[in-house]
Amino acid sequence: MRTSKMLLASIAMGFLLAGAGRSAQAELITNGTFDTDLAGWTIIQPGIPTTWVSGTAHVGRPGTPGISIFEQSFDIPIGTEALSISFDYEWQVMAPVEFEDSFLAEFVYQSTTAPDPKTVTLVDQGSDDGVFGSPTAFSTIISLIDLDNISDNGTIRFTLTENNSPVGTRIELDNVIVNPVPEPSTYAGLVGITCVSLLAYSWRSKRQQVA
Repeated sequence: MRTSKMLLASIAMGFLLAGAGRSAQAELITNGTFDTDLAGWTIIQPGIPTTWVSGTAHVGRPGTPGISIFEQSFDIPIGTEALSISFDYEWQVMAPVEFEDSFLAEFVYQSTTAPDPKTVTLVDQGSDDGVFGSPTAFSTIISLIDLDNISDNGTIRFTLTENNSPVGTRIELDNVIVNPVPEPSTYAGLVGITCVSLLAYSWRSKRQQVA
């Protein structure tokens, strides 16, 4: 009975250590759920604003031609080789008839292999292809093997280009999440602890049988 308890405790410790490894690589975005406001984010085009409405960010103003840019920069931890990025977006108000509006979501990061920041396109969609009134969930994993480990080395940016007046669109944005993908060493540690525990349990059991 004592050996069984030790085995369970060792396995539990493995999971706790794995969880600690993941928590050390916590969420990189500040206020990605927009619970109370837009704190932590930058509105690049105040003339065509991004506004806070009921726990979401509304990028753009219907009927006002121009460009709305909404972004946040953050520090990607040293040694990160990949990022998980996800968010929900929804085309709202009215699909333009004459000129198409466009929504662009990008991830920008500082690279060791290029003099200028690298830009990864996440979503590039026109209003003709957008689904109005129904949220779309986006998620992807971005490789960062050439990440430059400097401050503010990552930026997520959302841009709405409106080409129509007086009707037009806006993008409702929510649940923006950016996380380092857990490193293989996290799981290797868990597997190692569990294997050692199982071996110890097997060895102890054999000794008890011989005795």
